[in-house]
Amino acid sequence: STLVSTTCAIGMMVNMLQSLGIIGTMTVGWPVDLKGMWSFLQVFTFDIDGFAFACIAGENPVARYIGLVLFFPAGLLWLSLCGALSKVK
Repeated sequence: STLVSTTCAIGMMVNMLQSLGIIGTMTVGWPVDLKGMWSFLQVFTFDIDGFAFACIAGENPVARYIGLVLFFPAGLLWLSLCGALSKVK
């Protein structure tokens, strides 16, 4: 169906963008024109430290690890809560 095809296409696109973002983290001398693209693609690698996460979690490595582990479940919980609240009449 159209929905399945669209979902698969978007999933493959996100996967490709993640792969390109990871390639951009390699210590290779890239041309200057590509530096902006690589920095944009870092968003798709879900590198939480790139969003100044250390400022929130502090320097304690245990707290940083727990924060990183709980970041995505907390995001899913937040989205579920927002979805449930949007259906309340």
